[in-house]
Amino acid sequence: MKEFLYQILEIIKIVYSRQKSLTTILFFLIVHFLSQLGVFGLSDQILEIVYRIKLEYGLNFFIEILIDILVLFFGGSQLVVFTDFVLILIFLFLIKYQIDKNSLQNNDLEDIKLTKKNTEEILLVLDDIKNKKNLNESDQKIISKGLKKIIKRCRKYARNGQPNRVIDILNQLKHFISINNEQDVYIDFLTLEAKAYQEAEKIEEAIIKNKEIIKEFSKEIRPYLYLADIYLQVDNYDSFGRYYKKAKEITPDHPVIYNLKYVKRLKTEKKIEIPDDEIWGEDGTWERAHCYYIHSISLQQDKDKRDSYLEKAIETDSSYIHYKIQKVGFKIFDLLALKNENSDFDFFSEAIILQKEIESLENYTVKDDVVKRKLEIERLKMNFFFLQHPNADENKIRQNLKTLLSYILGSYFDSYNDNVLCEILDGAQSLLSKDVIENILVYIENSRKKPSKNLLFILAVNGITYFNDYSRLKKLCKIGKAYEEKELLEAIESGNKQTIKEKISKFEDNKKVKIIISIKEFEFKIDLINSFINKIGNDWKSLLHRVQLGLLYDNKEYDAAIEVVKKINIKKADPIICRLAFEVAKFIGIYPNIERDTLQRLLMLGAYPQEEFSFLANLVIAQYNLGEFPDALSNGKKVLENKDKISPSGQSYILFICLDILLSDGNGNDAFNLSKQYSDVKKDFRLYIKESEIYLAKKLKKESIEAAVNAIKSVEKIDDQCLGAVSYQLMIIQNIFDFEFERPKIISDGVFVKLEKIEDWFFMGEGSPLNAVQLNNKNDRRYKALINVKLGDKIEWAGDDGRMVKIKRKVEDIRIIEDYIGFQGFKLMEKMGKAGSPYMKMIEVGTTPESIKESMLKFMGKENECYKMYVNNKLPFSFYISLVGNIGEAFSKIRFNKKGFVNINFSQEDINSQKEKAIMAIQGRKVFIDGTSLFMLLESGSYKKVLSNLPDYYVPFSAMLEYKRLIEKFSNVPKRGSMQIGMRGSDVHFSQYDQESSEKIKEVLCGFNDYINKNAKIFGVADSERNENEIEKRILPSVSDACIKAQQKDGDVIVMTEDFSYLTYNSRLTGKNQPIYFSLWVIIRVLLDSNKITWDEYLETFHWLTVYRERFLPTSAEEIIKCMFVGTENNLIINPKNIDKLNLNLIWSEEYGTNINSVINVASDVVLYLLKNFSVTDNQLEIIFPKLYIPILNKRNKIEWGNKFLSICRYKINHSALIHQVNIDIRYKILENRVYGYITKRKD
Repeated sequence: MKEFLYQILEIIKIVYSRQKSLTTILFFLIVHFLSQLGVFGLSDQILEIVYRIKLEYGLNFFIEILIDILVLFFGGSQLVVFTDFVLILIFLFLIKYQIDKNSLQNNDLEDIKLTKKNTEEILLVLDDIKNKKNLNESDQKIISKGLKKIIKRCRKYARNGQPNRVIDILNQLKHFISINNEQDVYIDFLTLEAKAYQEAEKIEEAIIKNKEIIKEFSKEIRPYLYLADIYLQVDNYDSFGRYYKKAKEITPDHPVIYNLKYVKRLKTEKKIEIPDDEIWGEDGTWERAHCYYIHSISLQQDKDKRDSYLEKAIETDSSYIHYKIQKVGFKIFDLLALKNENSDFDFFSEAIILQKEIESLENYTVKDDVVKRKLEIERLKMNFFFLQHPNADENKIRQNLKTLLSYILGSYFDSYNDNVLCEILDGAQSLLSKDVIENILVYIENSRKKPSKNLLFILAVNGITYFNDYSRLKKLCKIGKAYEEKELLEAIESGNKQTIKEKISKFEDNKKVKIIISIKEFEFKIDLINSFINKIGNDWKSLLHRVQLGLLYDNKEYDAAIEVVKKINIKKADPIICRLAFEVAKFIGIYPNIERDTLQRLLMLGAYPQEEFSFLANLVIAQYNLGEFPDALSNGKKVLENKDKISPSGQSYILFICLDILLSDGNGNDAFNLSKQYSDVKKDFRLYIKESEIYLAKKLKKESIEAAVNAIKSVEKIDDQCLGAVSYQLMIIQNIFDFEFERPKIISDGVFVKLEKIEDWFFMGEGSPLNAVQLNNKNDRRYKALINVKLGDKIEWAGDDGRMVKIKRKVEDIRIIEDYIGFQGFKLMEKMGKAGSPYMKMIEVGTTPESIKESMLKFMGKENECYKMYVNNKLPFSFYISLVGNIGEAFSKIRFNKKGFVNINFSQEDINSQKEKAIMAIQGRKVFIDGTSLFMLLESGSYKKVLSNLPDYYVPFSAMLEYKRLIEKFSNVPKRGSMQIGMRGSDVHFSQYDQESSEKIKEVLCGFNDYINKNAKIFGVADSERNENEIEKRILPSVSDACIKAQQKDGDVIVMTEDFSYLTYNSRLTGKNQPIYFSLWVIIRVLLDSNKITWDEYLETFHWLTVYRERFLPTSAEEIIKCMFVGTENNLIINPKNIDKLNLNLIWSEEYGTNINSVINVASDVVLYLLKNFSVTDNQLEIIFPKLYIPILNKRNKIEWGNKFLSICRYKINHSALIHQVNIDIRYKILENRVYGYITKRKD
C-alpha cells in the first residue's frame, strides 16, 4: 500500500507541480478517508509519509485555484480516479476552514496544521450539515459557490457521456441543495438533473422531472425546451409543438429555439436552406457550436461549406465528441458516395486512414456510462466496414453488428436509432438472421415512437426474405401509414405475380431493386429483373445487374450470366460484380478479354487484398491468351517474385508463360536466366518442353534432349498431343545439330524393343516405360528371353498370344528412349495425315525441279486459284490474305508475281481525308495499326520514323504473331542451313538460309519486335468479341483485329491500314460503324510536309510501297526532279538512278490505272525543266529521258502516245520564256530521237 500511495503522489506531482500544498492536502485526505472506511489500516508510517510531504512543500494557495482543482477532480481525471464521496469530503474540508479569498491572506494559510485530530474533525462536518447545525453565512456562501462550480461542470459531463454519474453526484449533493439559500442554484440543480435523466435515456423519468419543474417554476424555459427535444426525437410532433410554442413565448430568441426549429425542418423536409447570416448563441458557447453544426448538416450537397461549418463547431466546443464523430461520418459518407458512383477513386486506401481516427474517437468513450456515444462509434465502424467491402473482415463486421444491435435494443428508440436500424437492415441484410429481425420487431413494437416510413419499408423488405407470416409487419405499416408497403406485403401473400409487379412499379427505383432482391423464388426473381431492368435509372441498374449475375452464377446458368456481363461497364463496376464476371468468364473459357478487364478492375480497386497475387496470376494468363505479351511478361515477373502466394501449378504455368514470351521475342538468354532463377518451381510437361526450347536456343544439345524426355516422363498418361509435341521437339534438335540417335545393337536395360508380328513394344528394366510394356522383373521369362539379345536375332517367345508353345520371334528394332519417342511421334503424324487431320498434311515431293514443281502446283492449286481471283478483282485483299494464311505471303505473292495491286485509296478526296486523319494521329488521337500497315512499316524500314511520331498507337498481337513465328523459324536453322521452297509465278523458287544469314534476319525481326513491345500498346481480341458474320469470323485476325477494336472504342479512333476496303466490308456486313483510316504512304507524306522526315527517308519508303504494288501512289514533276538532284542547294549532284525508286514503270502503267494525260503532263514538265537546266549534260539527258517516256509508252499505243508526248513537250517549250532557244531545240532533239527510236523499236 505504501507503494500505491507513492504512485498516486508521483502522478499528482507531475500534473499539479505548481500547487504543491494542494497535492499534500488531497493526498492526506485520501489516505485518511480510506483508513476510515477500513480499506487499509492507517499506520504511523503512512501518517509519517504525509507529514513529510507537508513539511517539504508547505501550504500556500488561493481559494479560487483550490475550488477549480476541486471541481476538476470532482468530475474525474484522466490520470487519477477519486470516488465522488472523497471529493465531497474535500469540499467539506474547505467549508470547515472557511477559506475565503476576500478575507484570508496567503500567510494565514500557513497556520493551517494538518494533524490527525483536526482531520478527524473534518469528518464530523457531514453530520453538522445533515442536521443543519453550526452553519454561518460564510458557510452558506461557500456552499453556493461550490455548487455552482460543480453544476456547471456536471452539465458538461452529462453532455459528454457520463449522465449516470452526474445523477449519482447530484444525489449526494442533495443535502447541500437543501441548505442552499439561492434559488438560481436550486433551479440549475433541478434542470441539470432532468437533463441528465434525458441523456441517460431514462426518458420517462426525464419527462416527469421536467413536468415537476414546470409546476414549480412555470416561467423557467429549460424544461419546456427539454420536453420539446424529447418529443422531437420520437417524432411526436404534436407534443413537440405544444412545448416548443410555450418555450418560444417565454424567450423567443433563445438559442435552443433555433436548434429545435431547424432540427424539426431537417427531419420533415427533404432539403432546407439556412441563411448564412442566421447565427445564434453567444460566442464560445455550446449553443453557438450547435448552431454551426446545424448549418453543417443542412449543407450535404456543398461539401466545402458543410465541412467549414463543422470545423467551426469543433473549434467552439472541442470537448463535444459528437461533432468529431460527425466529421468522420461525413468523410465516410463522401467516400461511400464515390464508391456507389463506381468511381476509380482509391477509397480503400482512404478508409485505412479513417480507421485511426475512429480508434482515436473510441478512446473518448471509455468512461461513458451510457451507450449513445458508443453507439455512434459503432455506427462509424459499420459504415467503415461498408466502405471497405468486400475487403472487410467478415468476423469483425459480425461482431460490430452484434455490438451495435445490443446498444440499440438496450436503448431508447428515437430517430437516431431509427436511422441506424435503417442502415443495418439495408446495408448488412445478408449478415442478419430471422432472429435478429424478430428482436428488432419486438423492440419497435414495445416503443412509444412510431417507426419511420423508411424503416418500415426496409423491415418489409427483410420480412419478405425471412418471414412467411406478414401480419405483424402489416400492423406496423398501418400504424406508420406505410400503405404501399402494406399493399405490397398483401400482394406477395396472395401469390399473384402480376399484382406483385404492379405494386413494385409504384415504388422509386432504389426501392424497386431492394424489393426484387428480397424475393425468394429464383425464377420469379429473374423474371422481375428482366421486367424492370430497362425501366430503372443507371444508378440502380448496376445493383440489379449484380443481383442478376449472382443468381445466374449460383444456379450455374453461365451462358445467361455471360450475356449479363456483356451489358455491364466493367470499368465502373464494383468489386463484387467484377469477381462474379471473372468467375463466369473463366468458367466458360472463351472470354479472356472479360477476364482481363475484370481482373484489372479488381486489382485497381485493391479489392480482396488476400487474393492479389492470385488475381495477378490469372491476369497474366488472360493477357497471355489475348497475346498482350509485354503486359503479361511484366505482371508474370511480379507474380514470380511473390510465387509463394500462389499454388505450385500456378507457379509452373506463370513461369512457362514468361519463358514462352521471352523466347517468342528472341530473348533466349533472358529466358535461360529466368529459368535458372526459378529452378525450384515444380516442372510439368509444358514447362519441361519450354526449357528444352531454351536449351536449344542456347545450343545446349544434351540439356535440350534431357528436358524433352523429362517432359514426357512427367505425364502419367501419354496422349497423342504430348507424344507429338516431344517427338517434334526432338526432331528439331536433331535437325539443328545434324545428328541421328544411335541404335543399340544389343538389348540392355533402359531400351525399347520391337519383336516381329507383335504390335506392342517392350521396355527393359526400371524407369518410365512410356506407352510400352514394361519388363522390369528379371525373373520374368520374357525379360530373360530378351536381355543381351542382338538386333536381328530370333528368340523363342511364349505367352504373347495365350499359347504355351514357344514361337520364334525376330528382334526387329532396338531404340533408346529419345529415338523411341521420335519414332512413335513420326508414326502418329503419319496416321494423322492419312486420316485427313486439319493439323497435318502429307504431300509427296519429287527430287528433280520438274517433279518438285509438279508437286508444289498440285499442293498449292487452290491457293493459285484464289490468287487469280484476287488479281482479277473478284476477291478483296483481306479475303485473299485469309485464304493464303498470312499477310507476308500474300504481299510477297503480289510482289514477285507482279500481278495484282493493293489499293490504299480511291480518289484525291480520299487522300485529302486520310491526310487529315494522319495529322490527327500525330496530334495524339488513338491509332490502331492493322497487320497490313505493320508489314509495310517493317519491309520499308520506316517503322521507327513513323511510329515515333504517333503518341498513342495500338498493335494487335495477331499481327505480331507472324513475326514471332519468323523469329522462331530463324532461331532454329539447322547446321547445314534451311531450304525454303515456294512458287514465283509458274516457277519453283528455292531460297537457302544458312545460320549466319538467318541470324541477321532474326536480328532485324527481333529489333522490330522489341521496338513494338516497348513503344506500342499490344492488344488482343478474343474470339467472343468477333461478330458472327463471316467478315470477322473467317478473316485473318491480323487483318481484322484493328478494325474490331477500333469499333469498340468511344470517340474517333483511327485505323492505319493498307486495305481500307476491309473497313468498308466490315461495316456493311456487321452494321457497326466504319472506322476512319489512313495508310502508310499518307502519313509519310504528312511527315515529309511537316519536316519530320527527310526526302530520302520518304523516297525509300515510297519505293518499297511500289515494290509491293500499292496504289494509287501519286507523283509530281517536282518530286521526280527532286529525285535526280542529291545534296545541298550549293552542292547539287545529279543522280538519275534515283528516279528508279519512284518505280514509274509501275505507277505510270496502264494496268496501274493512272490517267495517261496526267502522266504526260507531269513527264512533259520534267522534260521542260531538264531542257532548261544546262547543269544537266546531254549525256545525262540520254540516261534520264528513257526513264520518263518508257513508262508512258510501255504496253500502250506507242505511236499515238509517243507523238502526243512530244507534241505537248514542244508546246510547253514554245510557250515558256527561254533564254537559249537554239540550245533548247538541240537538247529537245535528243528526246525526240530517243522517243522515235523507241516507237520504231530502234535499238537504243
